[in-house]
Amino acid sequence: MDGPERDIVSEWIDDQGDAPDGFADAVIDAWRSEVEAEAHADDVVVPLAPRHTLRNVVAMVAGLAAAAAVIVLMMRPSGSLDSVPEVSEVAANDDAPAQLEELRGELRNVLAAHCAPCHRGGADDATPMALDVFDVSAERWWTSVSTRQLGALQQRLLDEPSVTTGERALVTEYVTAELAHRG
Repeated sequence: MDGPERDIVSEWIDDQGDAPDGFADAVIDAWRSEVEAEAHADDVVVPLAPRHTLRNVVAMVAGLAAAAAVIVLMMRPSGSLDSVPEVSEVAANDDAPAQLEELRGELRNVLAAHCAPCHRGGADDATPMALDVFDVSAERWWTSVSTRQLGALQQRLLDEPSVTTGERALVTEYVTAELAHRG
């Protein structure tokens, strides 16, 4: 700022009355310094981040993505993958203890009371996906239930308001025994 502009600013500051001597010159010099600094801002070189920092950022983003995927899978409603059977040796394993055989029979009655008609083959309201998990009308109904599906079966029965306290205890006892038997 030179010439007439400087004189206008000086006059304005002087008209304000309370400005100390040399204040106008100080303001104008400060303004000039800032303008010059802005003019040279393009000359400043900003160093780039080292390559290892970029690798760390990529690794961190990949880790967060993996964590997000795990969280999404954990939040999936129970039973949403129950129609995908788990490879199991249950059908071939006939050496169940008598107590487990008895529990299977008792639980079959509970399942028939609370899970039919969806899980009863031949019923008009039977659901194919439900029958893929188990069919209470099948003699060996438990052979189609995967280990993962046992947990879902237990949770659904424990959450069902119409299941009695005794039936809840039976479900828990059966699932514990079946899992122990399957190893």
